[in-house]
Amino acid sequence: MLDPLREHASDGGGSGSALGTVLVVEDDDLQALGLSCVLEGAGFAVACASSGAEAMRLSAQTRPDIILTDYRLAGGVSGIETIALVRRRIDNRVPAIIVTGDTQPAVAEEAAVAAATVLYKPYSPEALLEAIRKQLRIVEKP
Repeated sequence: MLDPLREHASDGGGSGSALGTVLVVEDDDLQALGLSCVLEGAGFAVACASSGAEAMRLSAQTRPDIILTDYRLAGGVSGIETIALVRRRIDNRVPAIIVTGDTQPAVAEEAAVAAATVLYKPYSPEALLEAIRKQLRIVEKP
């Protein structure tokens, strides 16, 4: 059964938008909807997955330009593991951002080993977009 909140996100399609496609991996439907709204409003195509397994399936279809994942996901696969799985499937160089409220040094260390940026909750939509633009090397026009 399709989740109406997840239907909000566009299908993406690997740079299906001028700014690129973001694979959002978030198991909280309201968070996923909020992220989709912010990202689509900024001009990104968005594909939402609620688990690592779903992210794997979607990544093959959408070829995302960047992965945005929560650190703690339901189902026993972490955001770090999800990044590794998706990268193995599509491209080891795809940039990734992990969002988390966990400020333990181990989280930052794991992210560094995974070559992922950490964005700590709570964060503003502007901080999220800045982090994504930085990873994708998008320069905003004045």
